Amino acid sequence: LTDMVGISSAAFAGKISGFGSGVVSEGFDPLAEIWPVLPNGNRSQAALKYKLGDGSILDDSGLLVMLQRRVEKVVWFVNTDTPIAGRGEFDWCNATHGEVDPFQKVSNQVYDKFGHGTGLLGNNQVFAKEELPRVVCALQGLRDEGKPAVAHFRHAVLRNDWWGIAGGYELEVVYVYNEVVEEFVDALPADTKAELQKGTTFVNYPFYRTMFNNLRQPTALTAAQVNLLAAQAEYAVRANGALLSRVLSRRPSWWR
Repeated sequence: LTDMVGISSAAFAGKISGFGSGVVSEGFDPLAEIWPVLPNGNRSQAALKYKLGDGSILDDSGLLVMLQRRVEKVVWFVNTDTPIAGRGEFDWCNATHGEVDPFQKVSNQVYDKFGHGTGLLGNNQVFAKEELPRVVCALQGLRDEGKPAVAHFRHAVLRNDWWGIAGGYELEVVYVYNEVVEEFVDALPADTKAELQKGTTFVNYPFYRTMFNNLRQPTALTAAQVNLLAAQAEYAVRANGALLSRVLSRRPSWWR
């Protein structure tokens, strides 16, 4: 388990792999022996040593592997360091899919699922492009009202041969987007709010960086930082308890 947690936290691996002579990456990237899963009847093959790292360079959501299994309900915690753009910068409620450039206006782990991904994220479309603005419009509006950015949608799942997703069914999604929640901040104890306003103890909150958020510990967050973010996530879940209970308690279509 510790190995898996370490690998999934190695967000730097994709960026420094192959850097220079490899000396830098060898000192940081996790290494492990991986053996292939071969078709029945094939002879065994020796394990090879690979550098491993966080899979965010391909999909930072975990959604696509669930769609491979034809999951029909998802509570998607969009744990990102990219805030939704302010309305003064970009009003998602007045956008149409044909004119949207979503870069830095919402997390790429969301917009790539709607066909806006580039590079290694370019194979990740599973929803129709025209559905992105209404999703982010809802999240943007809730954020601006001071509420948790939690919204419920249904999407037709598109076929994606690159990921082996058959598609052709409806997915029910509850988006839980990591954003500023003014209601939560207002309810904090006075000393915590004072520290938050200083911007030192809780630097970048709630959009912590996976690297160099804290210069003295470049790959770590402090206990205080983690606890505050966890408390905000709990607040978002409790504030939307009725919605989550309604969605998750409903039996899927395959249940008999």
